Amino acid sequence: MVSASKIPPGGEGKIEVKVSTRGRRGQLVKSVTVSSNDPQTPNLVLKVKGQIEVIAGFEPERLNLQNIALGKVIEKEVKIVAKDPKHFKVLEVVSDQPERVTVEPKPGEPLTYKVTIKAADKPGRFSTRVRAKTNLPAPKEIMLYIYGQVSRDLVVDHPFVFLQQAGSQQAPIVLRPLLSLSSLVKKRSPIYTVTVKSLSGKPFRITAVEDPAGAVASRLEKTEQGWKVHLVALGPAAKPRGQLLLKTDRPDQPEIKVHYSVRSLHRSGATGRRGFARRPGVVPGAKRQPLPGPSVRRPVLKLAPRLRKARPPARLKVLGGKPGEQPGGR
Repeated sequence: MVSASKIPPGGEGKIEVKVSTRGRRGQLVKSVTVSSNDPQTPNLVLKVKGQIEVIAGFEPERLNLQNIALGKVIEKEVKIVAKDPKHFKVLEVVSDQPERVTVEPKPGEPLTYKVTIKAADKPGRFSTRVRAKTNLPAPKEIMLYIYGQVSRDLVVDHPFVFLQQAGSQQAPIVLRPLLSLSSLVKKRSPIYTVTVKSLSGKPFRITAVEDPAGAVASRLEKTEQGWKVHLVALGPAAKPRGQLLLKTDRPDQPEIKVHYSVRSLHRSGATGRRGFARRPGVVPGAKRQPLPGPSVRRPVLKLAPRLRKARPPARLKVLGGKPGEQPGGR
């Protein structure tokens, strides 16, 4: 907030900056840009720095469960930290989904709680909150955020991948397992790798990788944790987006879907010619727009054509003999 929109010469003005610290901890850095008609400093950047002090809150504040198997029960331990623990009290702890998440105090350890999470029986995104009411005027309530992904036993780390295609391939190529990707690497086609693993640790095999569009090639690699699937875009598909079907030997999960998007990677790519970075916002082939501000006419320097200096005719020097006599003869 600015105290006045116009400041006379020699005058002063005040700028009030409000920063919300809700849900933040530790060091805070914010930037504020002040724009004016000052020719010397049209834009002035102000920085606000500070250390956010936690009066009361959960530690950790968030529980990221990542991938959870169907119906699995997980137990976590959290603590409530307070600036003044002697005068701090927890009045009530409530879960937004008591049928899925329960919270119980740990015996013998004050402000320590055991959180029990039961995953759903269907795959999908999972998120909930645990609220603790306090005796403080602020904050009156502190939050514990819990989230994760409920999935089947076989999970892939990247269900959505973005591939880049380099080369002059015009037609889609039928997908086939590759023994070597070196030929595609030479064409600067980046390789993208996804990992498939079992949450329960049961052994499994990926038997095939299918792509209905035929624009992606793959190579399988067995690891200790599961399988790695190396992907390369071979040619432009009929549609820029598609999906891969990873076939497995598990009857309960015969296939895993991985969605992909293919875009062309030209030699210039995201850079200009010869590797120089292009200005942000400039579209290749588009007409250049004049830059904002007063136009400046640059002087044109004309260079005179370079004249080639004529060489003098070559002269022969006769070594020995009489003048007019041919060398080597009589």
